[in-house]
Amino acid sequence: FKTALTRSAKQRDTTVRAKGKARKRDSGPDVVVPDLGYAPFIPQAGIEYLTGVRGISGDSIATWDLGWDAERGRIVIPGKDLDGVTRFLIRRAVRENDHPKYLYSEGFPKTSLLFGACQTDLGMIRSSELIVVEGSLDTIRLHQHGFANTVGTLGTGISERQGGIVARLRPKRIVLFFDRDIAGIQGIEIARRVLRKAPLYIARYPKAKHDPAELSREEVARAVDRALPMLKFLKHLPGFGTSGFNRSPTSRKEIRVG
Repeated sequence: FKTALTRSAKQRDTTVRAKGKARKRDSGPDVVVPDLGYAPFIPQAGIEYLTGVRGISGDSIATWDLGWDAERGRIVIPGKDLDGVTRFLIRRAVRENDHPKYLYSEGFPKTSLLFGACQTDLGMIRSSELIVVEGSLDTIRLHQHGFANTVGTLGTGISERQGGIVARLRPKRIVLFFDRDIAGIQGIEIARRVLRKAPLYIARYPKAKHDPAELSREEVARAVDRALPMLKFLKHLPGFGTSGFNRSPTSRKEIRVG
C-alpha cells in the first residue's frame, strides 16, 4: 500500500507543482495569486488520518491528487473548478488541537466552485440525482462508494454562484445530504432559497449517524432512496412556518432527519 502511494506521488509531482507556476504566469499584476504548489508525498501521520480515521482509500488519494503541507502538518486537497483547473488548496488539520480544521488559499472564493464537480458522472446526475454534501472529504468518500453524482459546497450554505453550477449540471433532482446538526438545517434553508426552481429532497439518516462520511455504501443508498421532498421535510421540522423558519432548532434532539 505504501509503495503504491509513493509511486502515485512521484507520478503526480511534476503536474502538481507545474499548476501553481502556470497560474502565476497567467495572472495580471493586481491579482492575488495563491501558491498552488504542494508535496504529493503524504507521511505516515497523514496516511493514518486519511485511511484510518476518514476511510479514504489509496486509490482515492491518487485520484483526487491529495498531498501534504509539511510546514503546517496538514493534508492538502486541491479545489478544482468544473473544467478540472486547480483554483485553490484546502489544508485539512490532522491533529485534534489544530484550529481551524480547514485553511483555504487566498485569491479565489471557495464558494465559487462545487467541490468534485469535475469528477462527476453527468449521466448519473441527469438520470437519477445530484447529491450535495458539505465537505470535501464527504464528497471523496461518497465517490469512493460509487456515488459519482456527488458534489460538496465546502460549507453549509450553497452560494448563488454554486447554484449556477448546479443549473449547468441539469440534475433530474437534488438530494441534500448535509450534516445532521443545526448548521446542516440552516444549510437546507439556504438551499431552499438558492435552488428554488429545482426539485429538492432531504436525505434521511440512519439512527445515531450524523455525517454522510460515517455511512457504508448500503446506508448511503438507503438514505438517498428514502429522501423526503423538501416541503414534506420542513413541515415536520420544529420552528418552520409558512414563510420560513420562525426559530432554528436548538438541539440535535429537535433535528429528525431520518
